[in-house]
Amino acid sequence: LIIGSLPTQGTLSYLGGAVATGQVIPVSNLGQLTYTHNGTDIVTPESDTFNVTVSDGGGAQTLGAMGITINPANKAPTISGSPTLIEGQVKVVAPSIALGDAADTLANSIIEITAVSNGGQGTLFFDTNGDGLVDGGEAITGARTFTAAEAVDLATKLKFKQDGAEPNAPSGVSQPSYTIKVTDSGGGTGIGAALSDTKTITIDVLPNNVFPTLTFFL
Repeated sequence: LIIGSLPTQGTLSYLGGAVATGQVIPVSNLGQLTYTHNGTDIVTPESDTFNVTVSDGGGAQTLGAMGITINPANKAPTISGSPTLIEGQVKVVAPSIALGDAADTLANSIIEITAVSNGGQGTLFFDTNGDGLVDGGEAITGARTFTAAEAVDLATKLKFKQDGAEPNAPSGVSQPSYTIKVTDSGGGTGIGAALSDTKTITIDVLPNNVFPTLTFFL
């Protein structure tokens, strides 16, 4: 078998080495010819081809093409983040979410907060109207699954309002945290192949040195 052309979306290897155009490979060793995809993300099955010439050793040759079907492979989402804010501040504390596949979006993934600990320092909330205030229904005190529209806005609207409690007080407060889980839509392989990641995000509250005040009594 003679390699007539190389695939465009991957590489061919034979006995551990790269295959070149024109290379002859004995038919008895075809099991050692391997194809490796280049890893480019795909949403639906695609195909790759390379041309070959088969010779019978007596001068007769037949031209042909070898077709390879490439199926999508789902990559698990990843969550990261270490938000900080200053005592008394209202600030976005959303994590970074990497979905890994073009077929997965925040809107078609399931994003849920599974646990919340405010640490006696304030309130975690989803700022629906973007006013920076904890309005009715916005506080997150326990498990909550975000809608598709909320998931898209998570990076700008998931906030924590620190109520001014001293973060380094000797007792009664601790660093706030929440646990978030992201489940993708399967990365083009179907919802049955969905993958997820769960991470606890700890909010580092920095103390704010407030100037002392002096009151005169006359």
